[in-house]
Amino acid sequence: MNLLGNWIRGFAEGKGIFITNDNYMYSGNWLNDLQEGYGEEFQSNGTVYKGNFCKGVKKGVGKITWYDKSYYEGEFSDNKITGKGTYFWSDGRTYSGDFLDNKMNGFGTFKWPDNKIFIGYYLEDKKNGYGKYFWSDNFYYEGFWLNSKQHGKGKICDSNRIIEADFRCGKIIRILKEEMFNTVTKAI
Repeated sequence: MNLLGNWIRGFAEGKGIFITNDNYMYSGNWLNDLQEGYGEEFQSNGTVYKGNFCKGVKKGVGKITWYDKSYYEGEFSDNKITGKGTYFWSDGRTYSGDFLDNKMNGFGTFKWPDNKIFIGYYLEDKKNGYGKYFWSDNFYYEGFWLNSKQHGKGKICDSNRIIEADFRCGKIIRILKEEMFNTVTKAI
């Protein structure tokens, strides 16, 4: 282990660099031998964090990038993704919204590369509560979710009809109302 930087009363203070034998490196601010303020952390597995620290833990705003080029930008607390932010997967998926303990938790918007979109509530990375899921411009589900499946009252809409129904575990158990639209338009 090696610490290069300022020392006051035997403690790392101010700017400094800390390097371990297993290729971990931290470069940034120190206070009382702990990371404090802005810093950059490089782990041996390729994970890089650039952002704020408080008393030696990630806290405040930062960006973490993983070896597969997925990354998260937003708030951290106690070394965990917690608060508001955006997660970008290397395959093109994104989630912007609330996080708690490294999981999607609260309100947010999830987008897929094929233009599907979910806007609604999550609990521990699963759709839970009210939300809208858009498969295409004219086809969507609006209603309640439980464990990422339609559950409770909801409606399915496409360009020809709206079906209001009760759902259980992703399946319609009872149709409450169905409304068809006239798709014939008048020529002008």
